[in-house]
Amino acid sequence: MLYIVRRAKHKLVSELDPSDKIDLDSVAIPMAHNKYLFADALRKKLRGVEFYKCDIKTNALWVVHPDDTYAMGYIGYGDIMKTSHEPKYYVYCRTISNEKYSDFDDFYFTKIRGDIDAAVRVACQYIRPYTPAERVVVDSSIVNDVIDSYRHTFSKQETGCRRALIGQKTHESDENDLFTELYRAIEQGYQPVDATLGDKVRDWYKAKEGKDSVYRKKLPATFALHNSNNTFTVGRVNDLNGYAFTPAHETPVQTIDSLPEDIEGKVAVLSMVDTGHYVAGVGMRLNSGAFYVVDE
Repeated sequence: MLYIVRRAKHKLVSELDPSDKIDLDSVAIPMAHNKYLFADALRKKLRGVEFYKCDIKTNALWVVHPDDTYAMGYIGYGDIMKTSHEPKYYVYCRTISNEKYSDFDDFYFTKIRGDIDAAVRVACQYIRPYTPAERVVVDSSIVNDVIDSYRHTFSKQETGCRRALIGQKTHESDENDLFTELYRAIEQGYQPVDATLGDKVRDWYKAKEGKDSVYRKKLPATFALHNSNNTFTVGRVNDLNGYAFTPAHETPVQTIDSLPEDIEGKVAVLSMVDTGHYVAGVGMRLNSGAFYVVDE
């Protein structure tokens, strides 16, 4: 299932260090090392691919197409099983499903072969660019974290305002009714004996409204994935709060040259803020080149 892709290891091409790029034609590269022999054989089959040192395994290399958002996987050579003391070729990719292992285990996404020709065939079978649906489900992990952090800010603020009124947090649901009535009375002209009480209640009410607005059940949105040729792949997500959300089945995913005006305006706003930052009523932008524009 598509959500399992989220559990694999992913690497943004933009986060790779240019100094870690492997020049297989350089005399400085020890081509006698099997991982470089593997890479050299693979590049003859997958034209245009590049290789970078892998920060996850020292005996592996990321396989990258420079126009893609994510590295397609990694290849390597070594005794990764730590049992036989016999090094072998291996391929790691989110498209592999090794049912011998749990999908929470890295070996679920790994194929191991004893000879280089078989390893190259496996790599050619599984290593490929991410589809739009895969990009979205990988982004979902970051989106979930950003929204949770944004929610926590409002929750913390509301709790602080509540404690400023009563000194501690006790029965929240009962207090909400009481504080709301008090707020309405103050807004209608009631003047408390304690002059600071009015400001405290107003602060609490504003914080509560903010908290309620981000704790709604669903957050539907449009995603716009920026492509290397300056087009956008767009589609719908039914709920950004959903775990491992995927493109909505009821609407098509399309690649277009320009965005609709309402989406374009929000993307322009998000282009001016830091990545991984949620803007209420607008959405967020991720390092992957994806924009998630909320409906509100």
